Amino acid sequence: WDTMPKAIQESGAFNSTGGLYRPAEYFDNGAYKKMSIHKYSTGGGHPLADRARKLHTEGILIIRFEMPFNTWCNHCGSLITMGIRFNAEKKKVGYFHSTPLYSFAMKCLFCSGQIVIETDPENRTYAVRSGGRMQNKYTYDASDDPNAISVDSAEDKEKRESNPMYRAEKKEEDDLKRQTAAPRLQKLQQTKDVTGKSDYDMHKLLKRKFKEQHGLFTTRRKEEEEAQKRPRLAPETEEDKERARKVVFRAAPASLLDRAKQAKKKHQWDSLVT
Repeated sequence: WDTMPKAIQESGAFNSTGGLYRPAEYFDNGAYKKMSIHKYSTGGGHPLADRARKLHTEGILIIRFEMPFNTWCNHCGSLITMGIRFNAEKKKVGYFHSTPLYSFAMKCLFCSGQIVIETDPENRTYAVRSGGRMQNKYTYDASDDPNAISVDSAEDKEKRESNPMYRAEKKEEDDLKRQTAAPRLQKLQQTKDVTGKSDYDMHKLLKRKFKEQHGLFTTRRKEEEEAQKRPRLAPETEEDKERARKVVFRAAPASLLDRAKQAKKKHQWDSLVT
């Protein structure tokens, strides 16, 4: 610090207490008088370096963008799943009232075709503007569900009261629905009777089942431990049974003692005969 030129000390570009590293060239060529160390380290550009190369000319900043939903690519027909990240070009394209609208342009990871997605603050989501389309997901529609319960509107109620024919037709429809739904309602009632008991009864039933399962588990574990002590044999198959049926065993030969006894008896019999 004592050997540093006085002009550099007074400039405040370097302090004796430390701070960011400043190379010697930063002071030798007088760059400390013209720009900050951040601007000097990035070559006189933006602190985000190459990511902001189009920021001053086109207003584009390169960011990491995560696909918010499954998207079909219109260029190659591939499906880009939700959560895949891209290097996207972020740009302001307008306003929705006072909220800025941003577009994110990225390349498909399969064909490098450009896909543009914009923010949609009106619907609180994103919208695919070009190069792709959002994957349509199934949405529930009560009108397509035969088991859905329909509630009469105010017009239907008024029509029921004023038109006897309409009331009779609706009564027939309600009776038919009641007959169709009776088995399902009965099954739901049975399920409720089983699961709708008090907490004590449910806990008791659950504990009993757990004890039974624990007993079976303990028995099975003991059998497995005993089986591990014995030599392991492969499980029997139909091929083993068939081969066992074809095996023919010969008669076991008599032992030497049996042969000696037979010879002795024969000798005694021969001596009596002679």
